[in-house]
Amino acid sequence: MELLLMRHGEASWEAMQDQLRPLTPAGVLSVRCKAELLVRQGVTPDALLHSGFLRAEQTAANLADVLGCQQVIVNEAWQPDCDPQAAIDTLEQYADLPLIFVVAHMPLLSRVAGLLCEGRGGIGPGFATADILRLEMEWPGLGMATAGGFIAE
Repeated sequence: MELLLMRHGEASWEAMQDQLRPLTPAGVLSVRCKAELLVRQGVTPDALLHSGFLRAEQTAANLADVLGCQQVIVNEAWQPDCDPQAAIDTLEQYADLPLIFVVAHMPLLSRVAGLLCEGRGGIGPGFATADILRLEMEWPGLGMATAGGFIAE
């Protein structure tokens, strides 16, 4: 199973609630550029999950548009302050799919990557906006993943 973890694109700070922050025009552009890079690499996700926050939803919609992914799923376990183990547990239902793409937030992404690769709590790598980390694993469990690195432009 291959897992791509992506932090949402750059978001505006002009919203009444955190979950309603939209992508900026620069955020949309950076997400679409990353998606086009993935197309050139032959990446076709079998499912694209996102947290349901507006910026993650917009990031996922742009990715799905460019990558041609039909299965876009809201998964609230991937919201910013959620439990990283709970987020990892949601991946089990997709373990039979070759490539899963998740759009989420910091610090959750860092914690999930740390648990999947190192098998223990704490913080994993930092994610800038629109960063994508590639992980490979047989099963989404603690210490079961190997990081393939960040996807660079």
